[in-house]
Amino acid sequence: MNERRPRDPHVLPVEDPRKSRAVTSFAHSDEQFDRLRFAKKALSILQPSLRVAVYEGHSFEIDRSRPSGPRWAMVAIPKDVSRAHIAWALADLCGVANKPWLIDTLLHTEPQATPDAVRRVEPASRPS
Repeated sequence: MNERRPRDPHVLPVEDPRKSRAVTSFAHSDEQFDRLRFAKKALSILQPSLRVAVYEGHSFEIDRSRPSGPRWAMVAIPKDVSRAHIAWALADLCGVANKPWLIDTLLHTEPQATPDAVRRVEPASRPS
Protein backbone atom coordinates (compact mmCIF):
# COMPACT_ATOMS: atom_id res chain seq x y z
CA MET A 1 0.00 0.00 0.00
CA ASN A 2 1.34 3.33 -0.99
CA GLU A 3 0.33 5.75 1.78
CA ARG A 4 1.44 9.36 1.48
CA ARG A 5 2.60 11.06 4.63
CA PRO A 6 1.87 14.77 5.08
CA ARG A 7 4.74 16.97 3.94
CA ASP A 8 6.82 18.40 6.78
CA PRO A 9 7.15 22.17 6.14
CA HIS A 10 10.64 22.15 7.68
CA VAL A 11 12.13 19.60 5.30
CA LEU A 12 13.05 20.60 1.79
CA PRO A 13 12.10 18.17 -0.97
CA VAL A 14 14.86 16.04 -2.46
CA GLU A 15 15.62 17.31 -5.91
CA ASP A 16 15.58 15.21 -9.03
CA PRO A 17 19.20 14.09 -9.64
CA ARG A 18 18.77 14.90 -13.34
CA LYS A 19 18.41 18.58 -12.42
CA SER A 20 21.11 20.74 -10.90
CA ARG A 21 18.90 23.50 -9.50
CA ALA A 22 16.36 23.40 -6.71
CA VAL A 23 14.25 26.51 -6.28
CA THR A 24 12.26 26.55 -3.09
CA SER A 25 9.75 28.85 -1.52
CA PHE A 26 11.04 30.17 1.76
CA ALA A 27 9.90 31.51 5.10
CA HIS A 28 10.14 35.30 5.20
CA SER A 29 11.44 37.19 8.21
CA ASP A 30 11.77 40.86 9.16
CA GLU A 31 14.55 40.01 11.64
CA GLN A 32 17.65 42.11 11.04
CA PHE A 33 20.83 40.00 10.87
CA ASP A 34 23.62 39.28 8.42
CA ARG A 35 22.23 36.26 6.61
CA LEU A 36 25.39 35.47 4.66
CA ARG A 37 27.51 35.56 7.82
CA PHE A 38 24.95 33.34 9.58
CA ALA A 39 25.08 30.84 6.69
CA LYS A 40 28.90 30.79 6.72
CA LYS A 41 28.93 30.21 10.49
CA ALA A 42 26.37 27.40 10.11
CA LEU A 43 28.52 25.78 7.42
CA SER A 44 31.59 25.99 9.67
CA ILE A 45 29.62 24.04 12.29
CA LEU A 46 28.11 21.55 9.81
CA GLN A 47 31.44 20.88 8.03
CA PRO A 48 29.88 19.64 4.77
CA SER A 49 31.61 17.02 2.63
CA LEU A 50 31.18 19.27 -0.42
CA ARG A 51 32.29 22.80 -1.25
CA VAL A 52 29.53 25.32 -0.59
CA ALA A 53 29.40 28.93 -1.74
CA VAL A 54 26.75 31.30 -0.39
CA TYR A 55 25.71 34.55 -2.04
CA GLU A 56 22.88 37.07 -1.86
CA GLY A 57 20.09 36.34 -4.32
CA HIS A 58 16.51 37.34 -5.04
CA SER A 59 15.06 33.91 -4.30
CA PHE A 60 16.24 30.95 -2.24
CA GLU A 61 18.04 28.63 -4.65
CA ILE A 62 20.42 25.73 -4.28
CA ASP A 63 22.57 24.78 -7.27
CA ARG A 64 24.28 21.42 -6.87
CA SER A 65 26.90 19.58 -8.87
CA ARG A 66 25.98 16.50 -10.81
CA PRO A 67 26.42 13.19 -8.95
CA SER A 68 29.63 12.42 -10.89
CA GLY A 69 32.66 14.65 -10.53
CA PRO A 70 33.64 17.13 -7.82
CA ARG A 71 30.91 17.87 -5.27
CA TRP A 72 29.85 21.47 -4.77
CA ALA A 73 26.79 23.59 -4.08
CA MET A 74 25.93 27.27 -4.44
CA VAL A 75 23.22 28.69 -2.19
CA ALA A 76 21.42 31.96 -3.01
CA ILE A 77 20.14 33.62 0.14
CA PRO A 78 17.53 36.41 -0.15
CA LYS A 79 17.55 39.45 2.14
CA ASP A 80 14.32 38.39 3.86
CA VAL A 81 14.72 34.63 4.39
CA SER A 82 14.28 33.42 7.97
CA ARG A 83 17.13 32.18 10.13
CA ALA A 84 15.31 28.85 10.58
CA HIS A 85 14.97 28.34 6.81
CA ILE A 86 18.69 28.93 6.29
CA ALA A 87 19.56 26.47 9.07
CA TRP A 88 17.18 23.76 7.80
CA ALA A 89 18.26 24.13 4.17
CA LEU A 90 21.98 23.96 4.97
CA ALA A 91 21.47 21.01 7.32
CA ASP A 92 19.49 19.26 4.58
CA LEU A 93 22.23 20.02 2.07
CA CYS A 94 24.72 18.40 4.46
CA GLY A 95 22.45 15.41 5.09
CA VAL A 96 21.76 16.14 8.77
CA ALA A 97 18.31 17.79 8.72
CA ASN A 98 16.98 14.88 10.78
CA LYS A 99 18.98 15.96 13.86
CA PRO A 100 16.80 18.51 15.73
CA TRP A 101 19.49 19.27 18.33
CA LEU A 102 21.86 20.33 15.54
CA ILE A 103 19.25 22.63 14.01
CA ASP A 104 18.65 24.14 17.45
CA THR A 105 22.40 24.70 17.85
CA LEU A 106 22.56 26.48 14.49
CA LEU A 107 19.58 28.69 15.34
CA HIS A 108 21.20 29.86 18.56
CA THR A 109 24.66 30.49 17.14
CA GLU A 110 25.64 34.07 16.51
CA PRO A 111 28.63 34.68 14.27
CA GLN A 112 31.58 36.37 15.87
CA ALA A 113 32.13 40.00 15.01
CA THR A 114 34.54 40.65 12.18
CA PRO A 115 37.48 43.00 12.80
CA ASP A 116 35.87 45.83 10.82
CA ALA A 117 32.75 45.55 13.01
CA VAL A 118 34.69 45.78 16.27
CA ARG A 119 34.97 49.23 17.79
CA ARG A 120 38.04 49.92 19.86
CA VAL A 121 37.22 51.20 23.33
CA GLU A 122 39.86 53.29 25.05
CA PRO A 123 40.24 52.82 28.80
CA ALA A 124 38.84 55.65 30.88
CA SER A 125 41.50 58.01 32.20
CA ARG A 126 41.94 58.21 35.95
CA PRO A 127 41.38 61.53 37.61
CA SER A 128 44.56 62.93 39.25
